[in-house]
Parts: sequence; structure tokens; C-alpha cells
Amino acid sequence: MAARKRRVKLYVLDDHGEWADQGTGFAECRPVEDDTDPSIVVSGEEGERRLLTSKVASEDIYAKQAETLIVWNDGENGEGGVDYALSFQETQGCQEIWDEIMDYQVTARQNSTSDLMGKPEYVEQIVLNLPPANLAHLDEIVNLFQTVIVEDVKGKLADLIRENNYIEKLVDLWQMVEYLESAPDFRKMYYIFRELVLLNDPKIIEALVSLPTSKVLMSALEHDPDIVPGQFKHTEFLEHQVQFREVIPFNDVPLVDKIHCVYRLQYLKDVALAKVLDEATNATLASLIFVNNIQVVTRLVSKTKWISLLFDLMKSPEVSAQKLEDALKLLAELTSLSLNLEAKNKVIFYDLLEKNGLFEVCAKTIGREGPDSDQIRLTSMELLVRTVENDSSSLRKYLLSQRHTDYHFLSLLVKRSHAETNTAVLNLLSDVFTNLIGGELYVESVPDDLLQAWTLFYDRFAADFFSPLFAEVPPRLKFSDAESLIRLNLIQSLITFILTHGHRSRVFLLEDHRLLKLMQLLNGRDKFIHLGAVRVIRAVLTINNRFYLNALIEEDIFGPVVAVFVKNGSKYNLLNSAILEMFTFLGSLRFIHPVLKYFLEKYGDEVCKIESAKTIISELRAHYDSVEKRRPNNSFVKDEAREDFRERARAENQEEAWFNDEDSYKINTALGSVH
Repeated sequence: MAARKRRVKLYVLDDHGEWADQGTGFAECRPVEDDTDPSIVVSGEEGERRLLTSKVASEDIYAKQAETLIVWNDGENGEGGVDYALSFQETQGCQEIWDEIMDYQVTARQNSTSDLMGKPEYVEQIVLNLPPANLAHLDEIVNLFQTVIVEDVKGKLADLIRENNYIEKLVDLWQMVEYLESAPDFRKMYYIFRELVLLNDPKIIEALVSLPTSKVLMSALEHDPDIVPGQFKHTEFLEHQVQFREVIPFNDVPLVDKIHCVYRLQYLKDVALAKVLDEATNATLASLIFVNNIQVVTRLVSKTKWISLLFDLMKSPEVSAQKLEDALKLLAELTSLSLNLEAKNKVIFYDLLEKNGLFEVCAKTIGREGPDSDQIRLTSMELLVRTVENDSSSLRKYLLSQRHTDYHFLSLLVKRSHAETNTAVLNLLSDVFTNLIGGELYVESVPDDLLQAWTLFYDRFAADFFSPLFAEVPPRLKFSDAESLIRLNLIQSLITFILTHGHRSRVFLLEDHRLLKLMQLLNGRDKFIHLGAVRVIRAVLTINNRFYLNALIEEDIFGPVVAVFVKNGSKYNLLNSAILEMFTFLGSLRFIHPVLKYFLEKYGDEVCKIESAKTIISELRAHYDSVEKRRPNNSFVKDEAREDFRERARAENQEEAWFNDEDSYKINTALGSVH
């Protein structure tokens, strides 16, 4: 039970000010190894590696928020420290860890013998008095707020402000200053409200961004003495320029207030005080945004009727383009925020979307044509990518269930990957195929749904999907930007499939002379397309398979590559480097003899014309000679080679089953004769 209460998600604030999920585990506050002082330790679930070890600091760097969140800046981890956040599954576990941290800090401060500024005794002796919130004491208030720099004293000042409802009094003081329209007093109020935020107290910040105080805060921050008066009009922007549209009415006032609060926090962090925030306050604002976003998504997930109405709107044939775009953007934003949900809640969220027809909506909008459809397709693809990245198996199961519609959705994705002109959409389509069909390197087993997806893809769609790579390319052809990106994305997908799909991708490439046809890409003028084609051959060599190597020799695949290399000359660029690296790699092939012999005899002298390749060719020849000398011509060696081949065949049991396919042409073309 204790372990469950202390189950946490660990987050780290990245360079973009976003909280990145580092994993789920269990939190403890205990000494580590020989250290007598406690550390916050997060151990991964199922006995996995330790996710975090952070020594508990005696300084007041920790903040507890929303009953289940502890955030702090670990100053020992690099320059500027690292901002961490622990999101607890239960409030009791959070409170226990918090109490243990506080107990240690009390003991540490009592035993501290640090200098005057760091002594808790010094802090305790400081007597803070809040001046009356009126014009006569305006200078005194500014002076007090600007001279409090010690963290412990800031904490005492924050406590005083909350206990005395001082923010309300400052709001009244602002109204008086605003009535008198005194420029010097406006600047003083700017300093006061700025320093209120920099006290870095979560409760004070939340009070400042809540209505009606937020209007006063933003008005005061417009009077920064370092900028031209009137340059920033925060209040006008937030009240009149920002539009909040409810695609489907929430009918939930607290929820709407929470959404507005998140926006004001984000605006305060990124605009109003962006240039003056210290790291600690920036982290606190980010954590407040994070917590409030989780609360918004969690509340929306519970509103199943609202979700249903949203999908009904998107499915409606009468929905306008603007309304459809707004609905998709809202749903895409929700999926983005859902990344921070606990695993259980995330599953519930996506199950709810899928039951309401998420993939049907994506199919409808991804295939949409017309001048008003670019943004709709883009948003729909963003939504689909987030869904697939969360759980690709859900989309695979949906696609496999579409036998009665001739796999309409997958067919649509293939067509869009060729017809799309929006480069952002093209990149997202590539991401979808990589997550949907691509495998992983060095895995012992492949899930059944992924195996079925591979079979469906190669039987029905692979030839069409990769067709732009095998089409004829006239000499010196220049592709458009969209055409280039289509081919680059397809090349990246092909490389991924070569490395992960085993015999399926091999048979696909070796039938119909597709490897040779791929070399036509070298006819064009686009250097990055040339580089992509070379990378495909390099991936084929990485597999180090006899049938691939046999095809390289029989179809003279190195001929076009060498021609491009020689034409490129001694230019030191990515293409030159990639080809040289590929030549070097030939010396490490397992089945080296026939390939290296073919390459050196046919192209060794020609490649040596390029100065940068001379050393490589010389080393390859020396390596080939040494291998040739170690090749005794006796039956034992031949039998050993045959046994090696039989062992490899037995290990590839899936390949044997696939080769028993009724398509004998496919088998004969793929296997060929082994040198």
C-alpha cells in the first residue's frame, strides 16, 4: 500500500520551458550509499533503473502545489541547475515525502553555521512590517519588495502578504494611482507587482492571475520604465484581441475560468515578464501551467457527452470549414495536453476518442481538398501523429478491420503521401508510416498486429507507396520542393523497412529489379536525392545478406554510384563522405570475397582517380589479398560455408514460411544464384 501511495511521474523542465516526462516509478526520501543526508530517490517500476537521485537541500527550494505535485531546482546538476517535478498518484504519498523534506530542512537549519545571510537565526531575527497600502507609503513598499533577496525572507514576506490580504489593498492602491494618472507612481506600481511575482510563491501568483486582480496586474506591467510608454498594452490584448471560442459550449464556469487562468499564466511567463523572470520563478510558472492543464484535460475527459457532441459536429456533412478547423484544433490541443496524464487516464482518454470515431474523422479530413483545406489537413495529421505515437496498435487494428472497404484509410494515406503539396503535412505523413508500419531493430519478437500490418502493406500497398522512387528520372531533372520531400521521406521509410522488416523488404526490393530502378534517382540534379539513394545501398550492405549482395553484383548497382562519385570529384560534401564511408564498409562484409572482388576489379582504378579515395582503395586491395590467401581450396572450407548457410536459414523461420508463398516468381527473383 505504501508503495502505491508514493507512485510518481518524474518530469524535467527542458530548454523550451516544457515539462518532459522522464518515466513512472516510486519515490523515497532516504540516504543514498555512504551519505548520511537524505536524497529524493525515484526508482523505476518493475525493478528498473533509478530515474532520479537528488540530494535534499537545506535551502527553501521546494514548492508543493495542487496537493500532488512537488517542484524544485536542483542547483547541483550543472550550471543553472535542473528543474524537477514529482507528480504523485495520491495526495497522501505527496504529503509524506513533503513532510520528510521539511523535517530534514528544519534539522539542517538548526545545525547550520553558515554566514550571516544564510543563517536561519538571522532570518528569524528579521522583523518584517508591511507598510500601509497608500500613496504616502508607496516608496516604502517599493523599497521593501526590492530589497528582500534572501529566499527565507522572501518566504516570510509572502506569508505576511497572504495573511494580511495585502494584494487586495494593493489593488485599491492601483485604482487610486490610476485615477491620479501619475507617471512616476505608475512606474512604482510596476515594480511592486513585478516583485510580487518574483517572490515565487505559487499561491500569490495564482491570486494575481485570477479575476479581477489579473486586470490590475497586466495594467501595472504595462508601465515598465525600460520600454517606450504604450509599447505593450497587455490589458487591451487580453480583453479585446484574444478571442475565446467554444466550439461546443462547455456549460461549466469553473472549467472556463481554469482555461482562462492557464492562458494568463502562459502570457505572464512568455510575454509580460519574459525578460525579467529568474529561473526559479520561470519554473514555478511552468509547473502551475502544467498542473492546471492536467486538471483541464481530466475534467474534459469526464464530460463524455461533450466529447460526443464534438465528434458529431466534425462528422456532420453540413459543418463549415471554419467550424471543422476549430474543432480539430481543439481536439489536437487536448491530445497534446494528454501527454502529461497518468498512464491509466491516458488510456481512458484515447479509448473515448476512438469510440467516438477519431479515425473516421481523420479519414474524412485528411482527404479533404479545396483552397480552405490546407490547415484542416495539417491539424488532422497532427492529431493522427499524436495518436499513433501514443499507441500505434490502435490505428493498426482499425486499418486491419477495413477489409470490407478495401482498406480505405491506408489507401488514402498512401495517395496523400504522393499528392500532398504541403511540406508540413508530408513530414507528418512520413511519421505516421514510420510509427504504423516501421519496426524496431534487434527485437526478439514482433507483435501479431504489426506482422499482419506488414503482410497487408507488402501484399497490397508497398509497390504503390514506393513507386516515386522507382519511376524513370530523365537526365538533369530538377524536382520541385514537394517532389523532393516526397522522395526523401520515402527513402527514409525504405531504409527503416530494410533494417527492420527482414525478408519482406528484401523480397520486395529484389523483385522487378527495384534496386536497379532506384539508381535512376542519381540521374537528376538534386544532391540530397543522390545522398538518399546512396544511403539505401548502405542500408542494404548493413544487412549483409547473400541475396542482397548477389543482386548488387548481378545488377551492377555500384556503377551509377561510382559515376556520381567521380562526377562529384574532390568536393568535400555529404555525398562525397557518404560514398567514401560506404566503400570503406565493403571491407567489413561477412560474405566479402565476391563483392569486394567485383568492386575492385571493375571500379577500383576509376575510383582511384579521386584523391580522397586512393588510400581507401589501397587498403581494400590489401585486405582482399589477405582474405584471398586464407582461402584454402578444399572440401572442408566448402562444407563449412554450406553449414554456415544452413544455420542462417534455420534461424530465419519466418522467412522460410514466407518463401512458401504461392508466388514462385517472387521467390525465384529474390533468391537468384549464390556466389
